Amino acid sequence: MWGILAGAVFLIMFALGYYALYVPGESRELSGTVLSFETHADGESPRVRSLIHVRLDDGAHASATIGSHVVAKIGSRVRIMAIKMPILGIERHRFIAFEEQSDVGEKLLQR
Repeated sequence: MWGILAGAVFLIMFALGYYALYVPGESRELSGTVLSFETHADGESPRVRSLIHVRLDDGAHASATIGSHVVAKIGSRVRIMAIKMPILGIERHRFIAFEEQSDVGEKLLQR
């Protein structure tokens, strides 16, 4: 009896954890200007995580993951996808594409 109950509770907790971490919730597309970029290595693992730091058009700042093969230049305009996790409400950002270069990016960096 207790084994069945414990198994059911474990399955429910596993399903909720999977839903919270891997099922995308609300997503929206944002644009902004690249302020800086960085690369993190995960200790002994060969995995490398690349990030760009972006000033969004509304004035907020965000860090977005970007592929290591993509060359990001400071001052370039980018589009990023903001994905909010459904239960936790945490928002993750992911690089989508570069926008055409304009004078707006240069004006934002001069502020």
